[in-house]
Amino acid sequence: MNKSNIKTKKSFALVSLLVALLLVSAFIIIHFVMAKNRNVELIGSEISFPESAGSFSLSNADIECDLDSLTSGVSEKKAYVYIAPDYTDYSIVEKFGFDKNDFTEKEEGRRYYKTQGRDKAKQINIDKYGVFTYETGIGRTGFEMTLTEKECVNISQNFLKEYGLWGSDMSKTCSFNETYGYTSTPNGEVEKLVGRDVNFFFEKDSIPVSGNARITVSLNGNGEVTGVIYNYREYLQKSEQPLISVEQAVNTMKTGKAYVDLDSSIGSVDITSVEISYWTDTRSDNTLIMQPVYNFIAKVKSEDNETNDLIITVQANRIE
Repeated sequence: MNKSNIKTKKSFALVSLLVALLLVSAFIIIHFVMAKNRNVELIGSEISFPESAGSFSLSNADIECDLDSLTSGVSEKKAYVYIAPDYTDYSIVEKFGFDKNDFTEKEEGRRYYKTQGRDKAKQINIDKYGVFTYETGIGRTGFEMTLTEKECVNISQNFLKEYGLWGSDMSKTCSFNETYGYTSTPNGEVEKLVGRDVNFFFEKDSIPVSGNARITVSLNGNGEVTGVIYNYREYLQKSEQPLISVEQAVNTMKTGKAYVDLDSSIGSVDITSVEISYWTDTRSDNTLIMQPVYNFIAKVKSEDNETNDLIITVQANRIE
């Protein structure tokens, strides 16, 4: 047999083998990617946003935005759905000096613990998910508060750390609610600050958590902690979920399936930016779930031509 023919056949066989291997590899990669996308279990559920006049009127509003600009800011973002454990074991009440087994249950899963405090009853009201309201037994005072916001934050943080309530999910941002009273002077009554609430928020994956997820610490005029509202759960089950596109989210907004904190009808919306956040909610099976949302920052003009900078929230994870 001619040696050149042998070499040609060997070369052809080698090339054929390489081509076959490349084709098989490509098939495996494509199959893996398609299977991964196809087999992602959608564990989210439709978010029940609070009702507002502004939300209802979005379907008739004139909505403007630059989709390319908005998409570029969140196109590489990943987000997850978190599910909390079913129930708490109520052991957290022991941190505040209560006997876990000495309680009154007025409805299924909700327990009331009560004892005598310094100024009034010391009590805690906790549901089966571990969300609670705690009154320390220290009352409000009529004394004027002279503490700065920063001093109030430090007092509140130290209190939460003392009772093991300050976690790694806490955000560096906070807000304040203030309580005012009046004092009599020769010139009449003068308003004075008598209490301040410090609201601490949460974040997951360096993404802020929206909705009512927060810890609120209440201080009286003397800077003493009078109460704590703990509205959060430790979310243990985590699943990466596919997001709808920004364009799909804007189209969803146009149907009115969104939330905006406005009690009047909307005439027009000019969206300037968007960011991903998380929203806590309760599923139909009563388990707590935290899902990604798009927060659209926009200039919103009401029908009476008043313009406000507001956030319009739309669910971001695919649910079907």
